[in-house]
Amino acid sequence: MHVAPRVRPGADRFGLRLRAATAAAAGGLAVTVALSLGTFFAVRSTLIAQQADLAERQALANARLVQQELLDPEVVVGDVLTQLRVAPGARALLLYDGRWFGSSIGTDEASIPPPLLAQLDTGASARQWYVDAEGGHLAVGIVLPAVAARYVELSDVDNLERTLGALRTALAAGTLIATLGGAGIGWWSAGRALRPLRRVADAATALARGGLSTRLTPEPDPDLARLVRSFNEMADAVETRIEREARFASDTSHELRTPLTALTAAADVVARRRDDLPERAQVALDVLVRQLDRFRRLVLDLLEISRLDTGTADRHLERADLAELTRRAATATGFGGLEVRCEPPTGDFRTAVDRRHVDRVLVNLLENAERHGGGPVAITVERSGTDVAVHVDDAGPGVPPELRERIFERFARGPGSGDVPGTGLGLSLAAAHAAVLGGTVRVADAPSGGARFSLVLPRREIR
Repeated sequence: MHVAPRVRPGADRFGLRLRAATAAAAGGLAVTVALSLGTFFAVRSTLIAQQADLAERQALANARLVQQELLDPEVVVGDVLTQLRVAPGARALLLYDGRWFGSSIGTDEASIPPPLLAQLDTGASARQWYVDAEGGHLAVGIVLPAVAARYVELSDVDNLERTLGALRTALAAGTLIATLGGAGIGWWSAGRALRPLRRVADAATALARGGLSTRLTPEPDPDLARLVRSFNEMADAVETRIEREARFASDTSHELRTPLTALTAAADVVARRRDDLPERAQVALDVLVRQLDRFRRLVLDLLEISRLDTGTADRHLERADLAELTRRAATATGFGGLEVRCEPPTGDFRTAVDRRHVDRVLVNLLENAERHGGGPVAITVERSGTDVAVHVDDAGPGVPPELRERIFERFARGPGSGDVPGTGLGLSLAAAHAAVLGGTVRVADAPSGGARFSLVLPRREIR
């Protein structure tokens, strides 16, 4: 029992290379985000600690200076604060003799966060980070018991915020670069990893197209060596089997020719005395002659297929006008009165072909149209890009899409063939002859409603 392989849902939406690149990008993103967050918080903690330590040392130094100045009974308190050295943007406040003094206009008790004031009222020094309408600040309060005073220094932390902002931007840019770099490395690595698989795919395609001698070169990589070995063994088995079947068909056809020749000769002898036979014997003789003729054509077709399969068919390329070859084939099959149209009308339809192979294909297509399609209704020679094609349109019902590959198989017969005479090898022979020339035979819907069989050949010069 054949079991269809399970396919993961969505696995065919994205290629393996894209998925590998995405995984590498996601991994790079996760690692860099983790490192960036760790770096940011570590640096932030260090900078905050350094800022607090610097502010405390500066405030303590200024507090000692203020206390020393206040021991002088004649000192002017406002002058003491203005003479202090504070950091840019910092402000100093002093609670002395029940009054608050500030180092700048607008700096008063309201500038100090209430929790810090409450802590100072207990007689203990303190510090506090806070944010107001002007931004972030660090407040350091120191108790001066010798002069019954409270000293508070307010420091701006804008520089710290700018530094942390620049660090965030740098880490975000680094994360983006690392993610893109991971995606690029994943894409490149996946491409290198898939390169041997592309070689296998190309070799399999060549093998499927008839290149039975296609093989993969040995790989030093132990992981790939098994794949290469398995493919080559499969190719050997396929080639051996096809050659064996081709030899069998060829040998069988050759063996049939001798008795067939004898039967045909005997039938010819009897046919010459046909009028002397009874009526029933004449009918039997006519059936025998028709079937022997069909048998003879079948054997000849099998021999021809054998030569094509084994690669022993001759091929003599010469530059020829495909439009002229088409007119001759139409005349030879009794359709010389049917116009052969050229698209474009003044186009050059010359290419390197073997006249015999082309003639065999065209005759088979025309005879197929006559037997199974109500006769050809249009013959067109068309040049497009690097190809030149001959289209034969018939008046039949057409070929359903699901049968358009099967009808080129040997002994295949299209719908409605019924008792139409034929061996079932005509289209397969046409396809084989076209393949010898590097071309193909295709079928599609004709503009007139029937079937369109096309011989497509590459335009090339003789080398």
